[in-house]
Amino acid sequence: MAFEYAELDQNELDQFKPRLRGPVLALSDDCARDRARDAVLLDLGGKPDLAPERDEPPGHYNLILGQDVIAAAGYFNVEEEDGGFVAVFDLSLSVPEAARSRVDEIKELLPQALSTLRGGRMGRASKVRVIYSQITYF
Repeated sequence: MAFEYAELDQNELDQFKPRLRGPVLALSDDCARDRARDAVLLDLGGKPDLAPERDEPPGHYNLILGQDVIAAAGYFNVEEEDGGFVAVFDLSLSVPEAARSRVDEIKELLPQALSTLRGGRMGRASKVRVIYSQITYF
């Protein structure tokens, strides 16, 4: 199965809130969800599309993968590629020690989830590439 764009009701948002990691600047009511893999990407707010030099907060995201919550933060810019456009995210990840063995899976899922979330918001497909600038374990 693959990620699907979804809008969450207040009850679903309330269920996720106690599990969130990192700053929550503005919890969005939409998400990318893959029920088969028990994975959900939530947008916690920020200004990921603005240059870091502007001193705006990065975008904050949580990838909930089963019982593990992976926090991601960073910025993106849009580049031209193969006659189209790609959003290139530069992310730092904070991964639970219990999920260390799943880091390759996490790195594979995040671009899929970000692409689904962006595409759902824009109403069209969105190509995404992710650069992992830092991965820390807690």
